[in-house]
Amino acid sequence: MCQCCNNRSEENQSHLHVNLVDSDIVFQQIKKQLANVPGIAGVDYLLDNKQAKITFDTRLMGKERLTSIINLMGHEVLQ
Repeated sequence: MCQCCNNRSEENQSHLHVNLVDSDIVFQQIKKQLANVPGIAGVDYLLDNKQAKITFDTRLMGKERLTSIINLMGHEVLQ
């Protein structure tokens, strides 16, 4: 990424939270399934809440589209 885009990358990021029923196992599955999806900037494990935080680049991935992908994977996106 060029320096111009790199400086603005945080401006173009958003995130979703996903409920983790069987915490670590589900987190690893989600992380693996999203590893090659364009626009995904990171998947973090929020241990206190038993949630995954999925950060994405809004220039490449819309919130509705990512929600659909996660739902198709069988997981619940928290609003």
